[in-house]
Amino acid sequence: MQVPAENVKLCDKEKNKRARFAEKVEESVTIEREEAEDVDDDGESEEEDVPYSCWANEVTKIKMIVGDDEGSAIEFNPLFTHQVFFNEQPGAEERIHEELIIGYHEPKVVVNYAANTLSSSVDFKHDGPVDMKQLRQFGLNRTNVLDSVESRMPHDLKDNNIDKVEKDAKAEFTPYGSEIFNEKLSDTEEVSILHFIADKDEVVPYVKGLQSLAMWCIETAGCIEVPDERWNIFTLYKKVTKNGSTKFILIGFLTAYKYWVYDRETQKLDKYRMRISQVVVLPPFHRQGYGSKLLNAFYSFARNDDSILDVSVEDPSEDFQALRDVTDAKTLKEADCLHKLALPNPPIHEMVRRFKICKQQMKRLATIAKFVEIKECDPLTDPEKKDTDSLKLRLKVKSSLYKQCKCLAKGKIFIIEPEEEEEDEDELHRMKAQTKFCQIVESISKSDVQEALELSSHKIWSNGGDPYQRKKQLKQMFASLFKQHATVARKILSC
Repeated sequence: MQVPAENVKLCDKEKNKRARFAEKVEESVTIEREEAEDVDDDGESEEEDVPYSCWANEVTKIKMIVGDDEGSAIEFNPLFTHQVFFNEQPGAEERIHEELIIGYHEPKVVVNYAANTLSSSVDFKHDGPVDMKQLRQFGLNRTNVLDSVESRMPHDLKDNNIDKVEKDAKAEFTPYGSEIFNEKLSDTEEVSILHFIADKDEVVPYVKGLQSLAMWCIETAGCIEVPDERWNIFTLYKKVTKNGSTKFILIGFLTAYKYWVYDRETQKLDKYRMRISQVVVLPPFHRQGYGSKLLNAFYSFARNDDSILDVSVEDPSEDFQALRDVTDAKTLKEADCLHKLALPNPPIHEMVRRFKICKQQMKRLATIAKFVEIKECDPLTDPEKKDTDSLKLRLKVKSSLYKQCKCLAKGKIFIIEPEEEEEDEDELHRMKAQTKFCQIVESISKSDVQEALELSSHKIWSNGGDPYQRKKQLKQMFASLFKQHATVARKILSC
């Protein structure tokens, strides 16, 4: 595909300048590409194996003790340990040896939780420490495992031992809050979702227990400050009844912060926005529909509260965004409203008001709705309609790209310091921005680039760095977004 001249809007003089600097640009990009090839597929430099170390994710176990007569427990490896196990070099800003336990033979770490109260303890065993002289030969320090784990646990829980945890697991337990969802799975099992506000001191230990679990399951988990009347906690339990005894097993939880927002319709500051901060479903319960149940229960709660304007999400991960897309799209389809978003002028504002889904997410759903409409056309019976709709969607997406990148095409977003650059170097940087932009547009045929650029153009293009890597990042982002929308469309059609 060739980039239309009217879209890039380069005058003849600028074209001549581009030709003049083309050789310099290509030479510079070639060097940068060769340097980038030294980076592995994940974008991180390959590191040599650290001697006398092991991967913490592999040797650490999280054990949820149920407290039933069989003494059963749910065990799993943490998804992340970099917030617990790491070393810091004096004077260095970055941590080193993340997710490594250094200085032990065959270490094993077990973090015990009562599956109901979340009281906890830590057990650490190994076959012996490595001699310090051997470690010093490589400039290594032995990991203080117990201190590393306990420093991240709630202060009022870290001194518990395994006996107390087992005792708490067997004791009667009444979850905090009021039930907002219940589903019976069998004669002895049911799923229950409860909601409570973290505004009282009595709930603080439990909320801190939830936060310690989030540390093992969320890559960038940050602890929330409680008590605070604006923090809303939603907990998901499996409720098991046997021999007249009922046990609650934590499956997951959601935290959301409620803050004031200006309502443009009423022109009053009398509404709240619920911002989802953390959503955790423990690994043993993944791929079983619990995430959708938790998110749907949360949305139902928000829709029943007239003071809540809409729901947003704080820095969603790719996995959560996929769950959110499918859940929201299914909700709209069940209400027979998804097709409205595929209209030329979709009623975004009306849908935001009704479903409490924020405007940015509703626009994303509009793109998904267009995918659904295209895929619902049978290519065997109506091939021309599908081709026409597909072409219209691609053109609309590309039109959005040119609109969003108007400044970029003129070289205005690519920031440099004129005082520190000579005129030729200034022009070289500007032309590199134009060249990279044109190459990216030419190399991408299908993508939801509008949202991608809204979220990341300033972040990626304004910060300088390696243009080859910037192009690679954008292409991966566009391809990922396109794949996500297509996947959601397939799931919606299968409902």
